[in-house]
Amino acid sequence: MNKDKASEATPLRHKAEEQLKNRSSKTGSILSEIETLKLIQELELHQIELEMQNMELSLAVKLKSELLIKY
Repeated sequence: MNKDKASEATPLRHKAEEQLKNRSSKTGSILSEIETLKLIQELELHQIELEMQNMELSLAVKLKSELLIKY
């Protein structure tokens, strides 16, 4: 996340960050490099899934708008 996006973080994002801090401090475990790389890959896959869902949602909204105009 770049500085511009970080400055625009939503209240929900702040709550999630706080919960993450609490979880991290409770576990206290140090991840191996392999575990860290697996988590990064999992996050990248999740990001791609969310981007695809966002594109589908945008198309659905566009289609809805077009249908509302038509009828």
